[in-house]
Amino acid sequence: MAAEGSIDRISGRLIGWLENVIAALLATTWIIVGTLVALRYIFNSSIPGANEVVVMLFVYTTALGAAIGVGHWDHIGILVFVERLPAKAFWILDLVRTFLVGLINGVIVFYSLGWIHTTGQFVMPSTGLPRFVVQVSIPLGCGLALLFCGLRLRRLMQKGSDDRAGVGEHGRGLGDDA
Repeated sequence: MAAEGSIDRISGRLIGWLENVIAALLATTWIIVGTLVALRYIFNSSIPGANEVVVMLFVYTTALGAAIGVGHWDHIGILVFVERLPAKAFWILDLVRTFLVGLINGVIVFYSLGWIHTTGQFVMPSTGLPRFVVQVSIPLGCGLALLFCGLRLRRLMQKGSDDRAGVGEHGRGLGDDA
């Protein structure tokens, strides 16, 4: 179906873009940490707030990486029994699993927005940045995971219960070659 292909293309591009962002965040983290080590051991100096920035980069990397994991439908699971189900039962279970993953991410987005509203204006000690700068990574990552779940549900509905190729298999998510 053309719509299925467009879902996979859009998801693949978004996942690719997010992977590039994560690569840049990791490279930046590596550069900052390397600079801090050199400054500390060679010049007996440091950059104020740099350790806090490294933690912020790590938090964003983790949140975006989790969203990519949902987009690829990578997970820890034992599918021995699930894969033996008839096609219709397998499809229904896949719908339920995808809905539940999306639901938990949606709940986290909802509650994190209230948390950010309550505590986000407080400043971080070293950088002086407001806490929401880091806290927004939670609804961002979970919101992206929710988007990937919605796209996966749409793809599952379009494929129907007769076609199991690339749907529900470990490591076969949106944007992956079927």
